[in-house]
Amino acid sequence: MYSPEVIRALGPLLEPIYIVLLYLEPNTGVQYEYSLPNEVAREVDHIYEWRVGPWMDCSTTCGGGHETRAVSCASTRDFHEVDAALCDPRLRPQDNRTCNEHPCMASWQVGNWSECSSDICGEEGSMYRHVYCGQSIGQGHMAIVEDIFCYQDGDRPLHMKECNKEGECPGWHIGEWKPCPVLCGDGVQERTLTCHTALNDSIQVLPDSDCSTERPDGERSCTAVPCDGVDWIVAEWTECSSCGQEFETRGVKCTSQTGEAVEASECDLKRKPDTKRECEQTPVHCQHRWYSSEWTKCSVSCSGEGIMTRHVFCGTTDDSLSPSSITVVTADNCNAESKMASEEACEGDPEEEDCAMGEWFTGPFSKCDKKCGGGRESRKILCFLNETVVEITKCNKTAYPEQHKYCNKEPCKDGEEEEDEISDVASTTPMTTDDESTTDDA
Repeated sequence: MYSPEVIRALGPLLEPIYIVLLYLEPNTGVQYEYSLPNEVAREVDHIYEWRVGPWMDCSTTCGGGHETRAVSCASTRDFHEVDAALCDPRLRPQDNRTCNEHPCMASWQVGNWSECSSDICGEEGSMYRHVYCGQSIGQGHMAIVEDIFCYQDGDRPLHMKECNKEGECPGWHIGEWKPCPVLCGDGVQERTLTCHTALNDSIQVLPDSDCSTERPDGERSCTAVPCDGVDWIVAEWTECSSCGQEFETRGVKCTSQTGEAVEASECDLKRKPDTKRECEQTPVHCQHRWYSSEWTKCSVSCSGEGIMTRHVFCGTTDDSLSPSSITVVTADNCNAESKMASEEACEGDPEEEDCAMGEWFTGPFSKCDKKCGGGRESRKILCFLNETVVEITKCNKTAYPEQHKYCNKEPCKDGEEEEDEISDVASTTPMTTDDESTTDDA
């Protein structure tokens, strides 16, 4: 242990003195004393203590709540509030306590409504919520009790209700764009957007969050008259080099002083230069001639005579365009005697792939279907093309073979019936044409 160190300083002191201690062992305390002249009044030491305010109302009327009061540290000399660190924290009064801890009367407790079971506006759906009879038992806990204890609080609230029964889906009402807010240069244009719905023949304004569709743009950039001014600029006149051309034209644009094109309405329309004028030179003579399209296909195929056509018109060529273009004019501008034919006779081509003809094949005649009194024998007829049965239209109709012939034409004797006989080919329906050929052996 070291002996205490002592510092003595003779006064009077004209400035504050700060003593800084550096110690290597536990500090056993610092003692100090000072002297004051008799003519200097000695200040009374400050004493600090806790001061409290009145208790506030309880946060609940039943079931256990809390009430609070203000607690502050103040000087006993002037009662001014000071930092709480100047008061003894061990003596700090209570500023929070429980109150009204007796149980509450039972009451109906309801939850939040669920989303509608139908998300299509105008299509009826249902919404649900949890409803029960509850009693607060303190500290924020709710006990579920029988519904009978809640009827003094009124009827049981609905736990289900209809939704989307009427009305339209919320949508956006889009207003007109407001004028550009600047006199010149670039600005931002605005328009009004409102989420609304039609309900009972009236329009109901809704929060923007009720509209499920994407919100349209409410702002866009706009440009007023350039701040450095605008004026008209012109291009060169076109040449009067095409036949029949009576006017020549030129381009005219409204631009800023920097050459940026702007809307024509920004320039003085009264000062707009002409964009069209009559040709000063003699118009170029137009050479008219007949033109035609390609021939159509022959109106018949395979065989026979038909007609093929083409479009013939009078026109003139404008070589100043790239590529050259043909302008249709009235027929009286061309020589009628040199007009090309628009129709021509043609014959079908039997060599075409679709014109190959099939060959008739016949089966044997069946037995006569009657023993006497006149019967008929039949046979099957098929059209073959490339070893395949095809439609009979693929074979020569004029060479259609005989399919039926009469038989047993002698009259039946007394007591002899005209019995039908079973045909050997009755199980197959023969192919026929509209005009069957038959042979009468009579």
